[in-house]
Amino acid sequence: MVVAVCHSCHDYRYPGRYIARLRDEVSELGKILDPLADKIGIGIVVVLMMVTGNLSLWYAGVILGRDVLIFAGASTSEFVKTLH
Repeated sequence: MVVAVCHSCHDYRYPGRYIARLRDEVSELGKILDPLADKIGIGIVVVLMMVTGNLSLWYAGVILGRDVLIFAGASTSEFVKTLH
């Protein structure tokens, strides 16, 4: 089940990424939403693995905490850039 969730999280975003790369398109919203979607996908898989007993609670906390810190740091960095 976890593998199916991983594949579905990745597959629904692939066509949009492919088309954007072909056209060499970049949007400000895409710069924010793409990494956020990655983090949400990882979060879903980690929680599912934890619930099914395939991942311990402390390890899930480390993975989720790391992703939260990375996203918060990147968001803060982008916000600071807009102030200058």
